[in-house]
Amino acid sequence: MDEKVKRNQIIIRICCIIAAFGLWLYINGVENPVRENTISVPVEIVNKDVLTNSKLALIDDQPLYVNLTISGVTSDVYSVKPSNFKLRVDLSGYAIKKGENIVPVKLVQQPDNIKIVNTEKLWVKLNVDEYAKKKVPIKIGIEGKAKTGFYQLQPKPSLSEIEVSGPLKYVNQVTSLLGKIRIDNLSKDFTSNVVLSAVDNSNNKVNYVKFQPAAVEVMVPIKKVKTVGINVKTKGNLSNGLILKGFETIPEKVDIAGDDGAIDNIQSIDTEPVDLSKLNGNDSTDVKLVVPQGVFLINNNGYVKAKITSEKISQRTLPVSVTINNLQSGYDAVLNTKQVSVTVTAADSVINSLNNGDITAAVDLSGALEGDHTTQVNVTIPQGFTKVSVDPPSIQVNIKKKILEGNNGN
Repeated sequence: MDEKVKRNQIIIRICCIIAAFGLWLYINGVENPVRENTISVPVEIVNKDVLTNSKLALIDDQPLYVNLTISGVTSDVYSVKPSNFKLRVDLSGYAIKKGENIVPVKLVQQPDNIKIVNTEKLWVKLNVDEYAKKKVPIKIGIEGKAKTGFYQLQPKPSLSEIEVSGPLKYVNQVTSLLGKIRIDNLSKDFTSNVVLSAVDNSNNKVNYVKFQPAAVEVMVPIKKVKTVGINVKTKGNLSNGLILKGFETIPEKVDIAGDDGAIDNIQSIDTEPVDLSKLNGNDSTDVKLVVPQGVFLINNNGYVKAKITSEKISQRTLPVSVTINNLQSGYDAVLNTKQVSVTVTAADSVINSLNNGDITAAVDLSGALEGDHTTQVNVTIPQGFTKVSVDPPSIQVNIKKKILEGNNGN
């Protein structure tokens, strides 16, 4: 008995649902009553050049929307789309000023079977700033790396700067136009078009500004790499009785890049001359590298630190025998002194290594005839030593004809 009652209740409920659904279909399909709905419709802004002519610009130049309250039969209200409406703001018809402007929206187009309920409340807010423009540099960042043994130099955009314009608030934020170019495992120059973005000091994108062109052609030079030494050039002399021993540079070597013909024969890079007269014994100084044309430094600002190594100068005097050179055949020569004193200077570390035989002294008798002559003594010293004096600097020479054996002059 209970089961029969339950079945009847279920049947009744199903019938009620079917009846309610049928009634809903009747009302909406046959009666189709009037309904209201809200729809968001974009607003078209025309004659923006009026702002530019007045040296003004929209701060947030984004699409504007207005909510329309529409009325109509149910089937029409729920099937209509935003594209069926057209709303417009004509800036030429209003006195726009800097700051917030509330401007009426004109209904230009609507479906015939739809009524707009809120036609008197169609407004938009326009935030306006002063119009500004300025030129900013183009900066190109490189992503990726060249092939091993090669290096990518600074990118070269086809333009160095472009004018940006728009609201003063945003134009003032722009410091450059930034683009990115990617290179992967390349061994020759690469060219590509690069899209630009307006950015601030922190490379954050700045919106609401305009610029043309939006992209530029960029060439990335990719050159062969070579590691070379550093040759420190000098001028002048050290003071305080010091002699230059050498230089140590930091770094000891530098990497250069360039075409094969430009770097193949380069073994070292010279520096600008270091003025030794302005340095003390163990000073360090920053010195500029002299980079040949067509050659580029890699990861170096063009300077190296040069540390001088010096020694004290010592003096030494040695006796040196004088020899005779180029005496004509058939003559004898007699020197009034056969020895001179030669004084030299050198670094402490080498001065005592000098022997008498390391220095030569000679008189040149080329073309000298019979008689007495005063002749300068020519002295030759080893490399690393400096001649201070020769005592005496010249000597007397007496030249006579040789007396042949068996000839007594009669």
